[in-house]
Formats: sequence, structure tokens, C-alpha cells
Amino acid sequence: MYSEHAIVTKTLDDLIVDWSPGACQLLGYEKSEVLGKRCSLLIPSEAHFSHLDTLERLGQGQEVSVPDAVLIHRDGRRIAVRMTESPVRGPAGNVVGAVVVAHDLADTGRLDPDNVHMRRLAAIGRLADGVAHKFNNLLTAILGHTDLLKTRFCMEDAGQTHLDAIHEAVQSATALTERILDLGRRANNPPPVAAPVPPPAADMPCGLETILLVEDHDMLRLLNRSALERQGYTVLEAADGEAALLLLLRHPLPIDLAILDVMMPNLGGPQLADRLSTLRPNIKVIFTSGYTPDVVAEKGCHRRDFAFLQKPYTQGVLTRIVRQILDARRPHFRPETTSESR
Repeated sequence: MYSEHAIVTKTLDDLIVDWSPGACQLLGYEKSEVLGKRCSLLIPSEAHFSHLDTLERLGQGQEVSVPDAVLIHRDGRRIAVRMTESPVRGPAGNVVGAVVVAHDLADTGRLDPDNVHMRRLAAIGRLADGVAHKFNNLLTAILGHTDLLKTRFCMEDAGQTHLDAIHEAVQSATALTERILDLGRRANNPPPVAAPVPPPAADMPCGLETILLVEDHDMLRLLNRSALERQGYTVLEAADGEAALLLLLRHPLPIDLAILDVMMPNLGGPQLADRLSTLRPNIKVIFTSGYTPDVVAEKGCHRRDFAFLQKPYTQGVLTRIVRQILDARRPHFRPETTSESR
């Protein structure tokens, strides 16, 4: 049994810079053996993607708690731990590293077979969420470029056939992502979420409003800005929450709607929305994410006055939802089940 938590301090590059006596006891490594090495040496191979996702979230200033993690001892044994990773900020307020605190679950007497099974299911769920999030960003970009080519260029029949094939392949990939997301939902056993679908709109009115678009994926931000500007909207864009706040200071005129990615560096969508509610109390907000809705809800996106757009989505879905939110036809919906985005 270990009387002390293992405490490890690391950089955002995952390099270990401090190693507590408790870490020596729990994991078998002396401090001199691990300083300057990557913390990933403690992570089992099946948790690699989850570890990368954790590093990304730490860089965004988020704390990550895992009640059922596994670390690798120096002798190769697998140690079940309860682990929390917290960002460390420098004098300027930026994230410069993280502190990892791990407690041996053997001390709590919870290593029965049922708990082992639940830990494995939870790990699968976290991995599924992380993979689907990144995959959905790519699918949204592919859909956007395909739709852009189909609507802006006249092509011979063969060219249109190729674009239709790309679109069909994306739909198949989207169905696969849905299965991955469903695996994550079942592993984490979240409560059911209603998903009403916005009706199609044949004649979309042109927009005269100003929209704040905050998205850290450069390709998606460019595509979405192009789609919105083609509808007549004025678009202000930023790559993260902090850049968006600076943009607001330089733009004192009204902003009607904000489209916010949930997971972004420096300042995420939910935190930015809280600031917007003070700075621009009348602004309407659409959150967008490749994560499952239950993961998004954990970040504070379950408030009923916000809409949620699940990635991947087409440019047509985006512009239709924007128009409906601005017109306040529907205060809250999640349109990831529209036929266009499948």
C-alpha cells in the first residue's frame, strides 16, 4: 500500500520535469531515471490516443480526471490508478505544463472484476470520443470542399459523377463514425438525448447579420466563412477564444450570432460563451463539435439557450441552421441527423 499520491510534473511536450517520492513508490522508477523522458513511457499502448487527447485538452487549459486509468510500472506490471491532470500556467497566464496526481486503486479495495470491466469500458468510450472528434473535423472539411465544387463550377458529367462518389464515400464514413460514437455512448452509458431535426428550407433568405466564427481548424474556418459570406453575412473569424475576445474589443458594432467550436486552445467555446453573455448579452450562440453530445454537455454546452451542431455537417446544413437560429424558429436542436449530413 502507498501512503502518498504519485505526483508528476511535465511540460506540454510530455517531458517529465519533477517526480515525487510517491511516484517512486507507486511506479518503481527513481527520479533520476525519468527526468527529461516522456510521460508516455508510463502509458499502455491501448491508451495512446487517449493520452494524446489529454495533452491537447491540457494545452487548452482544461483539467482531465480519469477515475479508472492504468499506468505501467517499471517492472511491466499494470497499476490501476485514479488520476487527475491539471494545467500549470506561467506568469503571463498561458499554459506551460501540467501536474499529474495518481492514486493507487489497490488502496481503496476496488480491484474486483466488475470494476476492472467498467474501467475497460470507460477507456474504450474515451478513446472512441477522441478518434471520432478528429475524424469528424476531416469529414466536415471534405464535405465542404465537395459541396463547394458542386455548386460553384460547371463540370462535365464525369466530373459530377466523381464528386457524387466522394460525397457518397463521406456518407459511408459518417455512418462509421456514428458507430464509433455509439460505442462511446454505450461504454459510458449516458442518458438519452432528443435530437429533433430542422426542416429543409428551399428558399434561404440572404443574411444581413454579423456572425462571429470561432474555429481552430483552419480548413473548416475558411470553408464556413466562405459559405456564410455567400449568403450575405458579415463574418468575423478567430482561431480560438482569446483571439475572439481581442476581436470583439476592436469591433464595437453589434454581433448577432456566434458559432463556437467547443474544444479550442487557450479558451474553449463554453468559456468564451460565458464571456460573451457579459460582453454581448443579446448574442445567439451555436456550438459545434466532433465530440458526442454527452461529452460536449460535460463542458457546459447543455444550456437550453444554446444550439448544438454535430460534426460532420454540410455547408447547406450550416447556413440553414444559422438562418433558423437568427430567426428564432427553434430555440434548441441538434441537427446531426439531417439527411444532408449523413
